[in-house]
Amino acid sequence: MSPPPSPAPLPAAPVPPPHRRRSGWAWAGLAILLALHLAWLWARFTPAIAEPDDNGYFAQGTRLAQEGRSWFLPESDAQYLGMHWLLTPSGRYLCRYPPGLSLLVAGAYGIGGWQGCLWLNPLLSVLALAGSFVLARRLLAPGWALAATAVLAANPTWLHHALAGDSHMAVTAVLVWGLVLLLCWGEQGRLWQIGAAGLVLGCIPAIRYADAVMGAGAALYVLWHGRRFPHFGRHCLAAAAGVAIPVVPLLLRNQELLGAFWRTGYSLTHEETGFGWSYFRAHAITYLRQLNGDAVGLLFALGLAGMAAMALTRDRRDTRARGVLLLGLTLPMLLVYMAYYWAPQQDAAMTLRFLLPLFPAYVLAGCWLLKETVRTRALPPAAGPLLAGGLVVFQLLWGGAEVTAQAAQLHAQKEPLARVTLALEAATAPGDVVAGSGNLLQQLDFVRRWKVADLSLLQGGSGPGGPPPGAGFGADHRPDAPSPMQAAKQTELRQKYTGTPAERRKKFLADLQAWAGTGNAIYLVGTERSLKEWDGLPEGRFQVVARVALPAQPSRRAMGGGPMMMGGGGFPPPPPDGMGGGFGGPMDGFGGATEAVIAKFTAQKPATAETSAARH
Repeated sequence: MSPPPSPAPLPAAPVPPPHRRRSGWAWAGLAILLALHLAWLWARFTPAIAEPDDNGYFAQGTRLAQEGRSWFLPESDAQYLGMHWLLTPSGRYLCRYPPGLSLLVAGAYGIGGWQGCLWLNPLLSVLALAGSFVLARRLLAPGWALAATAVLAANPTWLHHALAGDSHMAVTAVLVWGLVLLLCWGEQGRLWQIGAAGLVLGCIPAIRYADAVMGAGAALYVLWHGRRFPHFGRHCLAAAAGVAIPVVPLLLRNQELLGAFWRTGYSLTHEETGFGWSYFRAHAITYLRQLNGDAVGLLFALGLAGMAAMALTRDRRDTRARGVLLLGLTLPMLLVYMAYYWAPQQDAAMTLRFLLPLFPAYVLAGCWLLKETVRTRALPPAAGPLLAGGLVVFQLLWGGAEVTAQAAQLHAQKEPLARVTLALEAATAPGDVVAGSGNLLQQLDFVRRWKVADLSLLQGGSGPGGPPPGAGFGADHRPDAPSPMQAAKQTELRQKYTGTPAERRKKFLADLQAWAGTGNAIYLVGTERSLKEWDGLPEGRFQVVARVALPAQPSRRAMGGGPMMMGGGGFPPPPPDGMGGGFGGPMDGFGGATEAVIAKFTAQKPATAETSAARH
């Protein structure tokens, strides 16, 4: 009798790649890292916006939350008009930036008010780090993925923009999660994955127009898989449909507000002409030096080498596809901003803010290259943990002093603004008119509790040092040269208050009274010295209602001594006189004083016959 046949063997369970196994400890490490990162941001968070770009995004967001639109018509000649609000041919003021980030600000403002919505960028930083780790896990072993995420979390430029109020951290978060979805599609080929990747990556131009050039890398990656998936056309349609969800409304908005779907707010300042070979020749080497220096450090060169090695590898087709993807993302962005007219500054956090979304790509590719060096047995296996740990320690030592300087710099800018804003909330009522100058105006404009008036208009709009109509920055005086201050806007500002100083002041006070109406008061914010110039005027007088102690300013050594402390704010040097507010260093508007003063304006009553007779 023959023995019974042995049962057929069960199919073997799919074996995950080595770098996907036993990674529970890495996820625990990520949770600890993100908690530490958030705690660091919490300890240094200050409820204020201080840099000029912040107003463009956050004031647009709070306007969307309150009015449901991203444009406005001025209510008074005295009204503050932030530098990123531009005059359209229809007389409306429109922000030059697209409204993608501002929509998130509007939602956060509705939930947590003006202080709560300022937590948006710190939370986006946490989200971007989490996405970078998930992305790294598709390329690296758990330890290397955690090390790469830690390097990003300790990067000085990254931390600066986690505490700032611009759009670069938002683009970074959107990019890394879009890449995660794209790589998932590359492995599994599901339609919903490519559609979701298109939707997420399509949000990038809705946040920053120029950053859409990174779509070249995503398109190359998709086309790379053209022969792999059946019915590939459906995948392309799913990707296009996802991209269309955020992009089509943006184009329709541009059509309605600017008269053509391809026009952007930058067309109002001719900044679409700000890309060229002459700019590239002037800026390319500086960008490379700063990327290899204070921005990404040694991982910039390692990252480029890693991307090239991925694209040229013979081992795996998916590795080559990922190398092509990363090169297709980084090279167009790098070349575009090298050819941009905005000259690099000494402060890497301000110059290279444009390239912040590329930092995860450089770091991940650099770590991949080091990991592959160990894997190919050019080094002993024990060298892997030593290299990963040493890389983190080196980056902490390399960027530690700069991190401290960046945090001190932002705190010095924001703390006086936060204190004055909170004092105004206690001393005034919603709808009151508040007149001030400097960076305080963009903060109050964003809070949207008051009618904000600009004292610098009394200098005659942009002042005698302002740019002439049609002139760009520097020596470029072509009529179509980039002119971010917008010649049409500056001309209108200069025409609002003309005549002698006394005549301008009289009209300004009359405008404030008309704007306040009968139900609201007028307040002036400044230093004790500046308020004395307003005491005892024929039109009325100011009475001090609150005094705000301002923090002592740290030394330039503690703050790094960068151009931010010299009034540049990462922008070309401002002219000597005011330009409608928004420029200057962290104490602009307070003159380095230790105390700010809030004063209420009381108009003089018209003289009666009895009072006139008594005087004589």
